[in-house]
Amino acid sequence: MAVFRCKMCGAGINAKGNESVIECEYCNTRQTLSDTGNIMTEIFSGSQSIGILLKRAFIFLRDRNWYKADEYCEKVLDKS
Repeated sequence: MAVFRCKMCGAGINAKGNESVIECEYCNTRQTLSDTGNIMTEIFSGSQSIGILLKRAFIFLRDRNWYKADEYCEKVLDKS
């Protein structure tokens, strides 16, 4: 089982078998695995809801990435 990092929130994602598309369990971003194992982020229209943005902000706060947390908090304020 390979472990990758989500390109949107940085969470670890487990890829089982020969999956070509995986979904982050934290931010629900679907990501495609290329032949080399790199993840290309595929953003869907509903992924930018306020709840998702707040989840990402809290993940960045937990990881002490203040700049990214602030960026997502600003996105929440822009949507309000």
